Amino acid sequence: MFLVDESSELRKILVEIVGEIAGYLRDLVDSNELYRVIGKGASGDQTRLADKIAEEMVIDLIKREHLCALIVSEEIGLVKTCDRPEYVVIIDPLDGSMNYISKITFASSSIAIAHVEKPYYREILAGAVANIFLREIYSFDKNNAYLDNIKIDPNTLKPVIRDTIVIYTSRPELFYSTKVFMRKYMPHGRLRILGSASLEICYVGLGRIGLYINDTGKLRNLDIAAASLFAEKLGKKVVDITGRSIDFRVDRIEKISTIIVGDDEIVSSITSVLKETGYVQTP
Repeated sequence: MFLVDESSELRKILVEIVGEIAGYLRDLVDSNELYRVIGKGASGDQTRLADKIAEEMVIDLIKREHLCALIVSEEIGLVKTCDRPEYVVIIDPLDGSMNYISKITFASSSIAIAHVEKPYYREILAGAVANIFLREIYSFDKNNAYLDNIKIDPNTLKPVIRDTIVIYTSRPELFYSTKVFMRKYMPHGRLRILGSASLEICYVGLGRIGLYINDTGKLRNLDIAAASLFAEKLGKKVVDITGRSIDFRVDRIEKISTIIVGDDEIVSSITSVLKETGYVQTP
């Protein structure tokens, strides 16, 4: 399809798509109808009008770009833009929908693309995440990560707030283990829950958040596909709670049981503490 670097050209298309959907969602934010529940999506979660509107617009934009693709999305599930797709596009048009409809300005749109014959996280060609209200776009291709289309040099990226820790869990024991970790490695750490996994993970990549942990089992691959690879391009480590690298398919909706994102040293330290405190059982 592309005569030049495929990954680079796809990134530019994805940046344009998420930029348009973010602008559209900013314009709609004052609508009182967006909160209304209109059904359940393919993932089983409630679908609100805001989610459905965002999804329909992203699908229309993908078609406008003439991408012959299998689209994977939370509300509709799977949809093809042609008979024999060349790509698989995994989308989360509105991550942080409760923030969005509550006018809490921390929400995003994300998208990632891979060849349909290689539908795996590690084979993703490009991705983009739009910070709807801050008007930033975080993106990557096979070689680089970008902030608003400006290439980021990971070697010159300085942490902004290294001591912020984001935790999502349904097990109180994780807070005890995290407290032990903070005493040893991050004595000035502060816990936060911000409500948009893709943005939180991108912020880890940019050094705005020090550590992201989620072991709720409620995350889906479409929540993290673009953001996690963006963070990895910037030198961050993305693992499950046992310390193993994550991988998943992108041609269907899959649950992500656990994920940790942070600097190599921080991730190694927290996974060690989780084992030392018995939160993670070792053979």
